[in-house]
Amino acid sequence: MKDQSKNANPAPKTEFDDVAVPLSARKSTFSLLMISFGYVFVATTMEIGGNIFGAMHFGEAMLVTVIGCAILAALAITMGIISQKTGLNFCLLSRYSFGEAGNWVMVFIVAFTSMGWFAVDAGLVGQTVHALFPTVPPMAAALVCVVICTLVALKGIKALSILADIAVPVVIVFGVISIVLSLKSTGGLSGLAANSTSDGSFTFNAAVVACVGIYAQAAVMFTPDIMRFAKSKKSAVWIMLLSLMIANPFVLLIGGFGAAATGEYDIAFILAAQGLLAPSFIALMLNMLSTMNGCVYTGTLAVTSSVPKFARWKLVLAFGVITFILTGFDIFNHFITFISTLTNTIPPLAGVFLYDFIFTYRDRYPALERSSFPKANIASFIAWLCSIAVSYCVPWGLSIVNAVVTAFVVKLLFDKVFKLNNAVKAAD
Repeated sequence: MKDQSKNANPAPKTEFDDVAVPLSARKSTFSLLMISFGYVFVATTMEIGGNIFGAMHFGEAMLVTVIGCAILAALAITMGIISQKTGLNFCLLSRYSFGEAGNWVMVFIVAFTSMGWFAVDAGLVGQTVHALFPTVPPMAAALVCVVICTLVALKGIKALSILADIAVPVVIVFGVISIVLSLKSTGGLSGLAANSTSDGSFTFNAAVVACVGIYAQAAVMFTPDIMRFAKSKKSAVWIMLLSLMIANPFVLLIGGFGAAATGEYDIAFILAAQGLLAPSFIALMLNMLSTMNGCVYTGTLAVTSSVPKFARWKLVLAFGVITFILTGFDIFNHFITFISTLTNTIPPLAGVFLYDFIFTYRDRYPALERSSFPKANIASFIAWLCSIAVSYCVPWGLSIVNAVVTAFVVKLLFDKVFKLNNAVKAAD
């Protein structure tokens, strides 16, 4: 494959919004692992863990956790390898799969869903602040949080790294303490299992959807924005494995074990019941700040990758203003619906990207600056839309797996049978 990072002009870029990341600007495995952990170690994941374990029998919830995290790991490793090889972020990659104009659909999805996550996370901050300081209205705390995070996000990926370096170790410490308290208060795993009951609010498939949905956008869309800085494929794979098969289950179990032990679903009330909310408050706030900053970074990067003339700081401020409005509409109360929608629409994109990586470009993407892009790749859009329909309509199996496979197969049919795959060509 042509390593596009060798063709990129590194000066005077710092975020490499519209070019491949050159090899000289690649970062250490540890620094990228900490950034990735910063995305994974988030209170909203604890929240969904509490919802799953609070609504299902213990053994069933554990199986959901394993399957959901394995699916996420497969998605993230796929996208991680592609982005590490090319040095390209998600929206630059999507130009190869969806075309020049088609890419704007991806830009909109990344930007809007990132703002949605930002607003959801801000809502959780508001709930947490209110749980500790009942006189503070949740909405007021959430809106103040949006303003602070927007200002921090102006610093770009450097701010992400600094916040993650601080927040991740502290959250790990409090997470371990919470799990130990949950086990001690119930008499171990057998006690947690005895405490758990199924209220019928989650089917097995719906629980897997929720487990995957909490990180679906990050696995497919955020991963390339991080892993384009990786120095090797091995580094990208290990970072994603550690993030999704070790860190992510750990965070889910903080909320899950806490729910089984205390009977509370909401992570703020779980920590309060364990006497941990006050001492862990700063850690939670740093953690949420890191995650929300990541949402701003990825959302604005999607736009600047396609329109490099836009000043990034202006986009960050605009991003913050729109999120401020979304937060005011209390999107946090539609949390489960939001992640369910993401799970049914985002993961299938990985099937499209994987097909193009293996077959369309055969590991040899034309250099970005010397490529002629079609307006739109209809085959990719039809494959994506078919996979979404399968995700919603096919009642058997795991909907996420069905959707990703469908996207790959439909893309294969259009390419090999109908000869309608409109690939990017290197300009003469």
